[in-house]
Amino acid sequence: MSRDLNDIQIFLKVVEKGSFTEAAKSLGGITSSMSRKVARLEENIGVKLLNRTTRKISLTDVGQIYHEKCLRFFSQLQETEDQIADLISTPRGKIRLLAPAEHTMTTSLVLSFLKKYPDIVVETTLTDKTINMVEEGYDVAIHVGPVTSLSLIAHRIFESHFQLVASNEYVETNGEPKSISDLSKHDCVIFGSSCTNAHWDLSSSGILKPVPVSGKLAVNHLNAVLCAVEEGHGIALLPQVAVGEGIRSGALIEVLGKVKKPIIDISIVWASGKFQVPSVRAFIEHTKAEFGIIGDGLV
Repeated sequence: MSRDLNDIQIFLKVVEKGSFTEAAKSLGGITSSMSRKVARLEENIGVKLLNRTTRKISLTDVGQIYHEKCLRFFSQLQETEDQIADLISTPRGKIRLLAPAEHTMTTSLVLSFLKKYPDIVVETTLTDKTINMVEEGYDVAIHVGPVTSLSLIAHRIFESHFQLVASNEYVETNGEPKSISDLSKHDCVIFGSSCTNAHWDLSSSGILKPVPVSGKLAVNHLNAVLCAVEEGHGIALLPQVAVGEGIRSGALIEVLGKVKKPIIDISIVWASGKFQVPSVRAFIEHTKAEFGIIGDGLV
């Protein structure tokens, strides 16, 4: 059974002010209109709510009960709206985050986010497997490479240039390659699942072309490749974000520095519509701020 909430609010105001005239002044209406709407409310309910005399109005016994229930209803409604407004203004709740296992920057990103938003819980899955984030219920992801799904929105947070690196020990023992063709004479640690038909996209002239490489070790985990290179097992082609610290510390050296190498995008990705969730929006904006994104960064 439907009710016009406006009629109920007028009824409450009439009781509060003690007359239709004062209620009309308060609400900016007409006295006769106030009276008609309360009468309509009584007709819809099927019971008299107010005793009317020329001097005053008063609640009937049923009207007293109805008045108390309506006051409680509108009080709860206001409380609910206040809670929703608070949720919007202060992000809280849970976020499910998907990220590559080898990206150590994810941990520092999440920790800085939690310091800023202590009311949010972040459940993070680090994996090298390809996962459909929408089907698996993830809110946001750190993604390496191009984003091809039309159901996802992405912001590029940075580009990672690749570098050819080796350890000092390896170079001292085997020499340093002077050209791309020299790589055929060296052991290469392959970031992948097989040494068979392995190749790296490189160029001395500007256009990347597949260059065959070979070695004794292939592994599909970035940190394992990095460890093998630092231990002197060969040359590897790895993202700058992974080898920068090793080069700065002297554990690694760059070889063939002038050769052109691939560049890969690192993006923050979310499903269409998720940006409206305050906690997810806060994480996206925090990530963009951490990486100093200028503009929308859409990829």
